[in-house]
Amino acid sequence: MAQIIYRKERVFFIGMGTSGTLGKYGARYLSNLGKSAFYLDDPFHPTENGNYDDTVVVALSVSGEQRFLYKQIDGLKKGKATIVSITNTKQCTLAGISDYNIAYYIPMRVLPGGYNVTSSIPVVYILEKLAHEIHRLLEEQEG
Repeated sequence: MAQIIYRKERVFFIGMGTSGTLGKYGARYLSNLGKSAFYLDDPFHPTENGNYDDTVVVALSVSGEQRFLYKQIDGLKKGKATIVSITNTKQCTLAGISDYNIAYYIPMRVLPGGYNVTSSIPVVYILEKLAHEIHRLLEEQEG
């Protein structure tokens, strides 16, 4: 996945709720390490009319069932973006519609009222590991 992100000109992170906050973190962390990345924070931002041929989208979701992301991802895919996702399981809709997926498999914890308090530690680890691998690739390129 690091190779895929490294080769693309544009990197967008998307997610909602805590996953959205982690997407912001991932975009900033990757940018700090030399690969410009952005976070798209509006799940209703129109994506269906763009050319995303040289774009990779990193979609984050614990459940992988956030329906508001699907329309956005559909538009990005139609514009030829590469979709990578980080989810808690491969057996979810988001993983199924992604070109690539990393699943981390930890017990989900949802409080009354629907508040998902599943640990984010695996996601932070994955984001940082990817960013450091991309940084290594960038340094190799510079020679």
